[in-house]
Amino acid sequence: AATMLPPEDIADRIKSANIKFLFVNSEYVDKVMKAKEALFDLVARVNVGDPLNAILGEEEEKVPLWINYSEVDKYKDEYVPTFITYSTDEAYSFFTSGTTAKPKLVMHSHHYPVGHLTTTYWIGCKKGDVHYNISAPGWAKHAWSSFYAPWNAQSTIFTYRYKQFNAKKVLSVIEKYKVTTLCAPLSVWKLFLIEDLSQYKFSLAQLVSAGEPLNPEITKKVKEKLNLDLREGYGQTESTAMIGNFIGEPIKEGSMGKVAPGYELLPLNELLDPAQPGQDGQLAVKIYPIKPLGLLAALGDHERNAMIFKGGYYLTGDVASVDEDGYFYFVGRADDVFKSLDYRISPFEVESEIMVHHAVLEVGVIPTVDEKDRIIPKAFIVLKPDYIASKEMALDIFRFIRDHMAPYKRPRVIEFMSAFPKTISAKVMRKDLKAYDQELRKKGTRGEFEFREADFSDELNIRRN
Repeated sequence: AATMLPPEDIADRIKSANIKFLFVNSEYVDKVMKAKEALFDLVARVNVGDPLNAILGEEEEKVPLWINYSEVDKYKDEYVPTFITYSTDEAYSFFTSGTTAKPKLVMHSHHYPVGHLTTTYWIGCKKGDVHYNISAPGWAKHAWSSFYAPWNAQSTIFTYRYKQFNAKKVLSVIEKYKVTTLCAPLSVWKLFLIEDLSQYKFSLAQLVSAGEPLNPEITKKVKEKLNLDLREGYGQTESTAMIGNFIGEPIKEGSMGKVAPGYELLPLNELLDPAQPGQDGQLAVKIYPIKPLGLLAALGDHERNAMIFKGGYYLTGDVASVDEDGYFYFVGRADDVFKSLDYRISPFEVESEIMVHHAVLEVGVIPTVDEKDRIIPKAFIVLKPDYIASKEMALDIFRFIRDHMAPYKRPRVIEFMSAFPKTISAKVMRKDLKAYDQELRKKGTRGEFEFREADFSDELNIRRN
């Protein structure tokens, strides 16, 4: 689990995943102790790091005592399995990031690492490379790119521990230790681009990103500053890399690439029939007659299993389209895509267009309602460090939106925020943005830095409707 999880989330995961052995860095022991009743279910707790010289506080007798990892040599190292293990047996468990709902438990089988040959192929790491994956531990993406992919290629795995991300320090480390393949999420690339990248002498050969769809503006800027393609990949906690811009393949702007070897994906309509080229549909993985090696064994939630495995497909919950050349285009999570005045709105598409504005660092688009109770797009915006949230900045962004976006999809409301609520894996928590906005609407108030297009009807020369 990620080290930033609060005690209540740790307790929930111990119970949900039926955890029996818990390994904890010594600095997080106090936090784990607050998980309370969940600790009764454990067989052993292992402290890694500074030895614990005494039992911390008064513990219930049912809670197993701490074992110091430094003392494991005194325990027997002989293990004779009493049962046969098959490649299809469950071996790994991860929780999803929970951007639109509570994190779900996902279980993978023993052949999961082999399935990550697709991830190795996408990243492009090879023997002799120094591979660095910037990703919080405790999530599938961390295991994806920090272990399985470079192991498959016999690459050197580089790690850098920090308590708080600092773009300058991380860039210096990438330069100093001659990292050749780098995998980082969208949020990190945005922070890198704020820095002066020309002052570094990198050894980088391959740049990739996954976890969040890449805005075209970001890939353009990375190409300009580093003279390397930032190649997008698509996968889930439930899978390995399924789609990607692979080495040697032409890259189409806005596309996340083509299907990885060993997978067959296609967008489906509501009847589970293949969508036509260019039409949106729920992205599905064909699992019959052969299920891809890297695909999940099951979800911890049996009811949800019945919802995602249908008609010989695994339904990803993502909406996408594919063109006649086999290039896929991400539209959004099925839960995030919404209709406004009978037009279908892709938050990612709207966000990508607003990201082109010179002052914008991050954007999150959700549905809200206007004074007539009609659904309209609202854009939450985080500005770059040198810019200040103000009425003047709001007007400038509304002008940009008016001049660069189709009327049906342009946000009629924007609100500036200092930072977005995010999962520990750095994904924007849209459900929290929606809950916050709904609370404002319920109270009939605005956010402190919320502005509406109608506030500037004269300056924008638009008609109120």
